[in-house]
Amino acid sequence: MIAFFDMDRTLLSENTGALWTRHLRKSGEISFAGMLRSSWWIALYSLALLDMDAVARRVVAGMEGTSEDALREKCRRWMHDEVARVIQDGGRGRSGEHRAAGEQCVSLSSSSP
Repeated sequence: MIAFFDMDRTLLSENTGALWTRHLRKSGEISFAGMLRSSWWIALYSLALLDMDAVARRVVAGMEGTSEDALREKCRRWMHDEVARVIQDGGRGRSGEHRAAGEQCVSLSSSSP
């Protein structure tokens, strides 16, 4: 048996896009204008009005020239500093119950991998 869990506002109490944006702003990797643009995209996403392909192309273009190892380390820091603190107890408990029963747990998200 397989149990599927959504990430944003299910396993996590917050939206991962907003968490990522705050992380980039805190680390000085995006400007205030960039943060506002990202917030606008998040608002459009919540209204199902966002062209995810166009946004993904734009975001990925901004990563051009960055090594995979550097991106992995950035994501590791983000998970540790921002994401781990917003994991909801209910989601952690339910996924633990499924794992204890020998079931596979799968996280679903419309966010980027």
